[in-house]
Order: sequence, then structure tokens, then C-alpha cells
Amino acid sequence: DKLPTVPSPTPEPTPTPRPKMPPPTRIQIPSVGIDAPVVEVGYKIVEIQGVKVIEWEVAEYAAGHHNTSANPGEGGNIVITGHNDWKGEVFRTLERVKLGDEVILTSDAGVFRYRVTEIHYRKEVGVPLEERIATGRFLDPMPEERVTLVTCWPYGIDDHRIIVVAKPVG
Repeated sequence: DKLPTVPSPTPEPTPTPRPKMPPPTRIQIPSVGIDAPVVEVGYKIVEIQGVKVIEWEVAEYAAGHHNTSANPGEGGNIVITGHNDWKGEVFRTLERVKLGDEVILTSDAGVFRYRVTEIHYRKEVGVPLEERIATGRFLDPMPEERVTLVTCWPYGIDDHRIIVVAKPVG
């Protein structure tokens, strides 16, 4: 018997490179009263239990856009963090966000609208490093456009992270 022939794989089409877009400058979540400026933030490498990990800065009195994450309209993971209980409390009400709520990002390129599709509560204090690293995966580059919002929780205790994911409208 002859073995069935398998067609050779076709080469992947080269994606059209997306233009570099400007970073977000404002975030609004009308349903919970969030309206804050967005500034760029960077990171440093720190060692925890002998493992080198990225520790991101958190902006004071503003939301912080991770400077290596995507910008609105580029297609990718747009990561924005903010304090919930000090230095501006810009994400104080993020814990009240519900699925379907609108997230609006403004940049020099215009206004970009997203809808909340996921809300995660992840323990941060007193969990194994592997679990903390798994939580950090939400900040990784992603192929599809999305906004990932992160803050500490609960208010004044901060032993968890709230992670809110929103996808483009339309």
C-alpha cells in the first residue's frame, strides 16, 4: 500500500507591519468614574528567591502605561497599571468594574474604545513565586489587541491583584 501523500505546508503569509502608534495619554472608565492621565513607565530587573524578574514602576497621580507594551491601534497587549489606595488612587474604583463596561483610551491618534471581557482576582502575597510569575503573564505581549489593567486589592491591604482585560469594540 502507498502511504497517503501530505501536501507540503504553505509558507505563512507575512503580516502587514502595523504602523507605530502613539502611547495612550488618558484612560476613562465612565461606569466607575475613572478618568486619569496616562504616563509612560519602565521597569527594573530584581531578584526574588534567586530568580530574576521584571518589576514595573507604578506611576504616581496617574495611570502608568508599560513602555514596552502595545499602544492603542497597534494590535497587541496595552498594559496600564495604577494605584488604588495611595499617590492619586487613580484605580480606586477599578474593583467595581463589570463585564461589558467600556474602557476608553485616548492618544494623539484619537479615541479607542474597548469592552471589559475578563476580570481576575489573583493572590499576590504569600503565594509561591511560580504563581506570582503566572499572574505576571497577563502583562506579556499578546497577538490580539487588548487592554490589560492592573491594580492592588483590597483597599489598604493590597495582597491581591485585580486584572481587568478589555477587547476592542467593533
